[in-house]
Amino acid sequence: MGCGGTRATQALLNGNILLSVHENPAVILLAIFAILYYLEQVFKTFGKAKKLIPRNLLFWVILLILWTIWDIFRNLIPELMPIT
Repeated sequence: MGCGGTRATQALLNGNILLSVHENPAVILLAIFAILYYLEQVFKTFGKAKKLIPRNLLFWVILLILWTIWDIFRNLIPELMPIT
């Protein structure tokens, strides 16, 4: 059994968002942050710099804590484990 990242990516690329979230929600979060970063760079290129990704340390600390809790619970509850 693995983390489900590859299966989540395949599901996302095939348009199955719910399966992707079930396999590994990190793939969706990374995709969202990648799009926001890309948009920041596009705005910057055209001289209208906008910050779309949070720069607050508290945001990232809370996100990391919640993610750690999620990873622990997902490995303890069989219904939350990735499909193998």
